[in-house]
Amino acid sequence: MKYRLIDIILGVTTLVFTCLFFIPLTVYALNQKEFLSHPSEMVRFLAFLCAGVTVAGVAVLLGLGKSSRRFSIPALAFLTLGVWIQGYVFNWDYGSFDGSELAFQLIALRSADLLAWAVLAILVIGLGLKKQLSFRPLFIILLLTQSVSLFMAFNTAGSLEVLPEQEEDVGAMNKTHQFTFSEADNIIILTLDAFQTDVFNEYLDAHPEFAGKIPGFTYYPDTVATSYFSAHSIPVIFTGRAFDAKTSFSAYLSDAYQNYSMAAKLKEAGYYVGIYNYFSLAQSCFHPNLFTGIADNYSGEEEYVASYYAHEVRRILLTGLFRLAPHIARNAIYTRWLLEAPLEQDRDIFARDFQHFSRVNGAQPRLNYYHLQGLHQPLVIDGERLDWQDREAIRQVAALLCELIETFVNRIQRLGIYEDAAIFIIADHGLLWDPDHLHFGRFDSPQLRDTPPLDVFAKKVRALPLVLFKPPGAGGDLVVSHRPVSLKDLTPTVLDLAGLDYRTDYEGKSLLRSDENWQARPFFTSEYRSRSNGPLYEYAISGFSWYDSSWNFTGKVHHRGQTRRMPLDAYLPGTTLTFGVTGNGQQYADARWQTTDSDHIARGGKASIALPIEQLDVHPMLHVVLSADSGRSQQLQARINGKASEVFTITDRTELQLPVPIDGLTFSGPATTARPSSVWLAPAPRVPETTIEIVFESLSPSNSQDAASGESLETGAFRLHTLTLVDGA
Repeated sequence: MKYRLIDIILGVTTLVFTCLFFIPLTVYALNQKEFLSHPSEMVRFLAFLCAGVTVAGVAVLLGLGKSSRRFSIPALAFLTLGVWIQGYVFNWDYGSFDGSELAFQLIALRSADLLAWAVLAILVIGLGLKKQLSFRPLFIILLLTQSVSLFMAFNTAGSLEVLPEQEEDVGAMNKTHQFTFSEADNIIILTLDAFQTDVFNEYLDAHPEFAGKIPGFTYYPDTVATSYFSAHSIPVIFTGRAFDAKTSFSAYLSDAYQNYSMAAKLKEAGYYVGIYNYFSLAQSCFHPNLFTGIADNYSGEEEYVASYYAHEVRRILLTGLFRLAPHIARNAIYTRWLLEAPLEQDRDIFARDFQHFSRVNGAQPRLNYYHLQGLHQPLVIDGERLDWQDREAIRQVAALLCELIETFVNRIQRLGIYEDAAIFIIADHGLLWDPDHLHFGRFDSPQLRDTPPLDVFAKKVRALPLVLFKPPGAGGDLVVSHRPVSLKDLTPTVLDLAGLDYRTDYEGKSLLRSDENWQARPFFTSEYRSRSNGPLYEYAISGFSWYDSSWNFTGKVHHRGQTRRMPLDAYLPGTTLTFGVTGNGQQYADARWQTTDSDHIARGGKASIALPIEQLDVHPMLHVVLSADSGRSQQLQARINGKASEVFTITDRTELQLPVPIDGLTFSGPATTARPSSVWLAPAPRVPETTIEIVFESLSPSNSQDAASGESLETGAFRLHTLTLVDGA
């Protein structure tokens, strides 16, 4: 057959739309929270881009003459089919594009894609030249299948997860007044991304003179984030509210920023609010749709908006190029174009500009927030990229950051506003995944050796951000406070500084108040590769956050508005389980228990505990401490593995010993394989198949009436304090 104009149009259209529309948009659809653009904006722009490139491509091929079609059509078919196979079939997982090292090792026969390209070239171009096959069905099938695939990608990811498109012009960051301060009232927050607190502690131990260079500051080593990455941590800093997957992420962001953010409340109180991000990898955390209206420096002027979307389009196209390129070329594409590690780091730009352009102007109170790369990967010094797993490289960058802090403090002092200013120097999360990289220094303790290691899936090291705080009027050398702190405490502290109420709407505590009782701090972890939309596993941290013994998995897994129960660890006989928000037995309790500060309460009069167990003693006994919630005696019965116990009476803190039937139990080891060791760690439950199930049920009426007063009494509720499986021999 002879190739005609329709063949050229179909071939060019399919190739261009595969490379510049379908593959980039598929990446976008599955990672919508990483981008600022609304889906309709991205679709429109890429569609116009593809239309222009298609017209140009068709014109070029038509200009080559009819004789060229004999080769050009098979070549278009080869390239289109090749990039489709590479983008959708050879789409291996290398990790996350967040500055981390990617897994480019030649494993799993990844280099075999070159062989596939060679075979494809021989078959498609060879047959096309020899027999002049019609490729129209191929082009049409690829267009249709990719259209359906893209629709499914948006549908699966849930396009409603992105923030709604605004009717008015969207704002973008305006840095014109980023270094302007008030004459009298300044709240300044400097965020150094991923500056892990033990790294600062190590620097402080090696340079004790640094304590005198930042007068008035307090260092809080016992600080935890609520998540291990920026997209979930930055909103907590601004709003004091953590994402727990009870709603969509977009609904959480909209509600938190509009109703609870320090920016919105301070602006309403008359502050000038300036929010300035330098770190390109954190750009999606500073969404214009979130900050327009609550930050004064977000402008709708075109010169500020255009730079956002030009960067977005470039990023999505380069990510698409990474996906459709052969494996052998991907490392170069990532390193050269996607890594976005400029030779001049933002810490250097910020330090220079802060020195030259900072000034005091006017009496309007101000909140100035700055976000820098800090210790986040990639680590770069003088244009050279360092190994982020090398502790010495981390020390070198940390030293530069401490020099930046010193310069920052000195300049504010010279401006004459230091004494009355409130200054926070913080991180949004920690740095390294490997628990062996945590250096305890002065905080070494027997607890490090006497307690079982925490499952690395908790990502504990990433939960430990730096927090330094100088309240107005504070002086003297840096001091260390052992107060338990969460990033949820920052917004209440800022509101307290401004004289605004924070006690009713926030779980966090103001750092200005020493009389407020602390509580267990939450932390949500997830599988690294699905961190934007995967299940969140909840931990409660009750003691010094650096110690594994302080971390308790609550057994709660939050996902898409629902919470389910799932234990991650086998129960070790002889271990005493405690309950309440700081208890180590939470993961074994079913959803009918209500968690209180010191225990679990079964308000419905019935609840259970399920203990995954690998082995039991010959004569196991259940030692349990219960109490009646009403303060009056009531009757309970326990059903252990289906066998009912005798009826017993409980009052205040009643201790019971109940036999555990083991007839018919078959013990086996954990049902899962070894924990993965990669940075995208997934949960690896160490739970055997054998389970001891204990059901407690009140036999007293759920409600009764006091004979003297006539008041209704809730006598069916009871409390669980501790539980232990012991050898009763």
